[in-house]
Amino acid sequence: DAPVLMIPLQTKVCRSIATLSQTNLHFGEIQGIGAGVRKRKLQLQNPCDSPLLFRIEKSGSISSSDVKFPNALSVGGILNPMAECEVPFEFSPSFPGKFRETIRFVNILNPECGSAILNVKASVKERENFWIQRLRLDFGKCCIESRSNVQR
Repeated sequence: DAPVLMIPLQTKVCRSIATLSQTNLHFGEIQGIGAGVRKRKLQLQNPCDSPLLFRIEKSGSISSSDVKFPNALSVGGILNPMAECEVPFEFSPSFPGKFRETIRFVNILNPECGSAILNVKASVKERENFWIQRLRLDFGKCCIESRSNVQR
């Protein structure tokens, strides 16, 4: 018979929680599609004693591709205990109308209650178009430093 070996085992139960510096982000009214890229940074915090393993999930709507994260963070990341990191992202609208996207920073170890949600909103206005009835325009005789005659 081999002697029974007793090994003391000590465990500590802890959970990780993801928190954001802000949960709502409104870009306001944006004039025109392709009116430029809006860049922002968020603070993602881990106020717990265990590392935070997270992934970024978008809602999957047709306009989800308007919000882009850098390649390093497009899948997710690891955040050390009691630490915070800046999460940069870009917003470039591709459709006119009301924009609303929900982005979840899902805690992989504790997905039920340790995730953080960011609501991104914007109102994208389409530029007004005009129609020229005749394609041929005639301004008449134009002299330097004088006005041309009014043509109808």
